[in-house]
Amino acid sequence: MEKPFRRILIIKMRFHGDMLLTTPVISTLKQNYPDAKIDVLLYQNTIPILSENPEINALYGISNKGAGTKEKIKNALSLIKKLRANSYDLVVNLTDQWSVALIVRFLNAKTKISQDFGNRQSALWKKSFTHLVPYAGEHAVERTLSALKPLALKQYVTETTMSYRPEHWENMRQQLKQLGVTRQYVVIQPTARQLFKCWDNDKFSQVIDAVQRRGYQ
Repeated sequence: MEKPFRRILIIKMRFHGDMLLTTPVISTLKQNYPDAKIDVLLYQNTIPILSENPEINALYGISNKGAGTKEKIKNALSLIKKLRANSYDLVVNLTDQWSVALIVRFLNAKTKISQDFGNRQSALWKKSFTHLVPYAGEHAVERTLSALKPLALKQYVTETTMSYRPEHWENMRQQLKQLGVTRQYVVIQPTARQLFKCWDNDKFSQVIDAVQRRGYQ
């Protein structure tokens, strides 16, 4: 699909880690369409994951909790108005919330791509997009990038990106200093939102012991 897209909207409303795994899609689109402005629609509380990414033009946050029905409708209409004003010519959807179909229907983009979710097979959903793409690949990054198949891109970026400002690094150094961390250290995160992603406690214990024996804090 040889089109010089100028305004691109990526939709991904999931958790923090999922947003990080979305960055290869952003980088791939930016590399293939360097003059395009790329916006992202995501949950409000995950904005910090992408807020410093230089490849992103604008972030549009949507709340996933705390608002009543009337407030949600009001916010949705306001959001749609803002998105329509951007005149996107490409929309790439990477999430299966049913509300996405309604939002996308109000956008005038000629190319609307979505991954083909097994739990979204209704006519309303399918007719909201010009292309539905089956998952392909084993790794989460590969599966996410597979949504771009209709574009027939020649170059793909598979690395994830987490961007920071210099003051973020300095703030981190000051906090480590206050905590007495003065040498190389290792951060271990043994918990997960979903139980099937958790490793055995005794295995984590063995890893921690091994790391300490090597002189890390």
